[in-house]
Amino acid sequence: MSCMRATVRLSLVCPKLSSIEGRVFLFGRKVLLVDDERDFLEALSERMRNRGLNPATAALAKEAIQMAQRETYDVLVLDLNMPEMAGFETLKILKENNPGIHVVILTGHATVENGIRAMLSGAEEVLEKPSNVEILIKKIEKLVRKKMVKVQLFVTAHVVSLST
Repeated sequence: MSCMRATVRLSLVCPKLSSIEGRVFLFGRKVLLVDDERDFLEALSERMRNRGLNPATAALAKEAIQMAQRETYDVLVLDLNMPEMAGFETLKILKENNPGIHVVILTGHATVENGIRAMLSGAEEVLEKPSNVEILIKKIEKLVRKKMVKVQLFVTAHVVSLST
């Protein structure tokens, strides 16, 4: 029996399996949290660690840019309103240096215009603060799965090209 069939059968017996599977899937995934509100940053980081993620934090945009140059992250969670550098400018620099990074914007000043601008700048999700942590985790899981599909497609394409 394939793993997929086993998961489907077990999920019929145990509805919470999909939640458990998601947590296992996210275990150790690297998330860069960027927000100038240090208390919020610490609380969010702790909640993510409790759910098996591996968060790194930056309270300054320049710090986040330096961190992203040294490390690879699965997902970036970015506040739009930063004191030293606007979130859109930070997003632009981070996407230029890491085009494959998936981005969730968290903002306390959500507007339709900011949401559209964020999506056009490379963000894939926009959430208003304060955000429910479970919703944020689901968004991160969705983006990590999307990244895994891209990797699988890339590998498959190269294996096919090597075999021809």
